Amino acid sequence: MSVKTWEPEEIITKDGVVKIPEAVRPLVGDFEVRLASIEDQFQAYAEETNNILLQLATHMEAIKEGKEPHIPSKEELREEKIKELPMSREWNPKHSNMLIWDSKEKGVSWWNLYKGSKIFLLCSGPSLNDLDLSLLNQRGIVTMGLNNVWCKFKPDMWLGFDTPGRFHPEGWMDPSILKFVPWHNRDMRLREITPKGDFFDAGISPMEIPNCWFVSNNVEVDIDNWLTEESVNWGGELEGSNETRFRSTFLGAIRLLYYLGFQEVYLLGADWNMSTDEGVPGYAFDEHRDARHRNGNNRMYAWTTEFLRRLQPQFKETGFRIFNCNPDSHLELFPYMSFESAVTHAATPEIEQTRGWYGGESPNAVQKSKKGEAPTSPPTGRTIEELEETEDERVQVLRRTRSDQ
Repeated sequence: MSVKTWEPEEIITKDGVVKIPEAVRPLVGDFEVRLASIEDQFQAYAEETNNILLQLATHMEAIKEGKEPHIPSKEELREEKIKELPMSREWNPKHSNMLIWDSKEKGVSWWNLYKGSKIFLLCSGPSLNDLDLSLLNQRGIVTMGLNNVWCKFKPDMWLGFDTPGRFHPEGWMDPSILKFVPWHNRDMRLREITPKGDFFDAGISPMEIPNCWFVSNNVEVDIDNWLTEESVNWGGELEGSNETRFRSTFLGAIRLLYYLGFQEVYLLGADWNMSTDEGVPGYAFDEHRDARHRNGNNRMYAWTTEFLRRLQPQFKETGFRIFNCNPDSHLELFPYMSFESAVTHAATPEIEQTRGWYGGESPNAVQKSKKGEAPTSPPTGRTIEELEETEDERVQVLRRTRSDQ
């Protein structure tokens, strides 16, 4: 099988844009990917050195003042790094003609439906148990779960590319979860389980499940066109890799979220390492995995990391951001952001002012009694003058924001 790699058609030099001969494009593409990796490593070393120097200066200053020096944790240092990242609103996703299908075989484009939004992607690592997932039940927060993670938390969206019978029926039957399933799995039967733990045919398929949608997927790796293909690639043969062909639902989720228009993805439970000790939990929920399967998962994690590394140039080009919320994760390709900070970034304010929307009445309108009594203060507890000043400030900020754009 012929597998394409990153093959840029042109490069930018001091003399302008230069077209690259087709014969040498694979070599240039491989060089760019390797150079990007070296640059990332150099930047990481430089930042680590700066952090050490900063800590040393801080300690010396504290000692001079007779104070106990504060040694920042790894999480604190990584949080500071996140603060320096520009949280740009620019979103320029590459177009894809991919369609989402319903049970009537009607295809509809959902491309860029969420237009630069943020989403939490819940994986199945045990670190998920260390988080207060109730924080995700806030206005403005969108979640997607993978595989049986819906046994731990009810997500807004769900993706499962494996055999449908491997996933718990309670998740399948929940109409509030928007589910994505491969089209070729549409007629496969689901399973139920008896109180004694025996499985049996549930007698239904994803085609009969509420709020279930279908996608086409493939296992032909095309890195250059990965973000624009008409189907979701979730693995295959990765050129130059010593590993065999792997398939990863995680990759399928990243591709689908990009297609849907999510600009920032926050990873939860992406531990990227499964202990080979069968006595140590491998998932956030109760499930057995023997040593052979655990080793296989670890190999897949390494393979997936290399796959994602090759996609980095395209992610950067379009402004697609991924953050890992596990400070101890073995997936170190993406910057760390604490779970609490990610929630703060993604959540939107609760609605407080509800008066006047139906009738066009200004929320700041002065209410008078039928007897002509003096105006009453607004329900916020602030005076009319304070509200008018606040409104003027909001208008000025909005005008500056629009002029900046």
